[in-house]
Amino acid sequence: MKWEEFLTKYGDLPLIEPRLVRAGAENPESVHSQLRRWSSKGKLVKLARGKYVIAEPYRKREVPVEYLANKLVYPSYISLDYALAYHRLIPEAVYTVTSVTRGRPSRFENPLGTFRYRHVQRSMFFGYQEETLSGLNFLVATPEKAFLDRFYFWTGPVTPERLRELRPQNLDKIDPEVLTEFAQRT
Repeated sequence: MKWEEFLTKYGDLPLIEPRLVRAGAENPESVHSQLRRWSSKGKLVKLARGKYVIAEPYRKREVPVEYLANKLVYPSYISLDYALAYHRLIPEAVYTVTSVTRGRPSRFENPLGTFRYRHVQRSMFFGYQEETLSGLNFLVATPEKAFLDRFYFWTGPVTPERLRELRPQNLDKIDPEVLTEFAQRT
């Protein structure tokens, strides 16, 4: 398949996976090597094993890192510091997209960002909502669950001093009843 044909067929997709391209290919065995060649030429960006996006000069749509975070590891939802910043509950800008998953902890660094995944027990995998950016849906922890997930991964006690170090703000976004309910579930 030629690059122009590939762009016509798959250029509107936010994420390219070899299995999708193989399904429409005349020679399915050559798909992986073709994707690797286009990646080395800068036409595709490899995000993780079997996950690509079209490189910037050729990309037809914006692909938010939040969407990609959910797709790199499934199931997962954005949480911890990134979700706290997303909900404007902490003043810092957070550049690593932090997520939780029932799967293995992992980390991916690629030209679009750094993505970190922390493992939680199945019983802790709740408290997220669907959001949309650039027409693409992704899962992110609710404000209450983002705080609880942050506390879950803290080593040592949660003290008033440690809470102040977070410099929480906009706490009116936190529903005390929901926070209590979620805390009782953990």
